[in-house]
Amino acid sequence: MTTNGTRPIIILMFIIALFCVQPAAGAGVIYDGDLSSKYDEIDGTGSWLGGTWFWHDDDDGHCDQEHPVTMTWAVSRNADMSWRYEYELSVDGTDISHIIIEASENFTSEDIFNCSEYYEVKWYSPGNSDPNMPGDVYGIKFDDLSGGTERIIFDSWRAPVWGDFYAKGGKKCGSASAAWNTGFTDPDPDVVPSSGSQYSHILVPDTVTEPIPEPATVTLLGLGIGLAYIRRRRRS
Repeated sequence: MTTNGTRPIIILMFIIALFCVQPAAGAGVIYDGDLSSKYDEIDGTGSWLGGTWFWHDDDDGHCDQEHPVTMTWAVSRNADMSWRYEYELSVDGTDISHIIIEASENFTSEDIFNCSEYYEVKWYSPGNSDPNMPGDVYGIKFDDLSGGTERIIFDSWRAPVWGDFYAKGGKKCGSASAAWNTGFTDPDPDVVPSSGSQYSHILVPDTVTEPIPEPATVTLLGLGIGLAYIRRRRRS
């Protein structure tokens, strides 16, 4: 049995506990999708020749058809309510040199953390560094890569929207290897995120989301509400 004096304290403790409940562990993958040159969703040049297939040098020095270029992605939510982005590009013929993931023009290096690779955020244009790129793009460039399959993981407070990618490799079959989504030159679809793809685009970080309050802030907020309640009870 509680007395009138202890009841407000119990209520205060309950309110603080309620406000201090932290988000559950990450909810797992929310959106995922993939593109493939096999289905004309990825275009490219050199040993990553787009369209239906990409190419490689065989033993007699000719370029023969082999495997498709593929790009997969998965977007999930972390326990702190930030977004986790995972991309995997798979090619053959030459190693991947770098990958550019589009982002909004107000995206900065401060908007990305827990990244698995070296990166830069700025404008990129067609040229020697990015041969055959279909157009200018503002994005995150993940550099110093190697191998025919690269996986990139990073966290951001930016929520997903539809955008583009571009990747570059070495030279083979007489030209530089490069790949990009076939929707690169089309406007980014202004539709809500979903699994799968929209007009050969991928999910990229763009819109700002509000981070949840720090635990100490939440605790103080709960304490303030509880004390205000007790004061009102004592005045009545």
